[in-house]
Parts: sequence; structure tokens; C-alpha cells
Amino acid sequence: MSAYDVVFSNPSLDPNHPAEGPVFVNASPRSFVVVLSVELTRDPQQPDARAILHGIDSSEKAQQHVIGFAAPATVLRSTVAVRLAAMEDGKPRPLSVEVATPGAVCTVRVLSATPL
Repeated sequence: MSAYDVVFSNPSLDPNHPAEGPVFVNASPRSFVVVLSVELTRDPQQPDARAILHGIDSSEKAQQHVIGFAAPATVLRSTVAVRLAAMEDGKPRPLSVEVATPGAVCTVRVLSATPL
């Protein structure tokens, strides 16, 4: 799906690397399963690193998925599959990433997006 990586950092390094932002937007009347490749890098001065996925489909409002790890590791690479709800009331549904830990950098690539 994605031909490029999306990089987020906290604090924002520049306008091209914000602390949070969308990685996929569902503008369809169907739900999607989105598979992401996630690489989270910890600042060696920090004890841990966390990134939060916002916008996943769940029976609970404002459901989030937290990806994180602690020292001594400095990098976590993971593949994550999440369900993204169908567009509702004409409003697209974004799947976004927030880098929650100062000094952390998160690189995300959409591997696939499959309608349900």
C-alpha cells in the first residue's frame, strides 16, 4: 500500500516529522483491516518509549492501542493489524499515530488495507 515511510518524533523535529498525525484515512462506507509496520526508537536518555494508535474500531469510544518498550532495548520493530471503522455521517475515519514519549521516533508504513 504505502510507498513511503511516515516518520513522527517527539518533540517534532520539523514540519515533515510531527509528533502525531494520520497514516491512513478510511473514506469508505466499509470497515478496513489495516496492517502497519512500526519501528519505535527510544532516546537512550529515556527509560522507555511509547507510541499510540488512535482511531481504531472498538465497542469503546476513543479506543487506543499502545505500542511500547523499556530499556535496555533501544528499538522495537513490530507488525500491527487494527480494524478501522467505516465512514460515518460522511466523515472520513483517520488512523493516526502519536509519539507519546519525549525523545522517541516512530516510523510507520502501511503494509496493507483490506476492506471487510
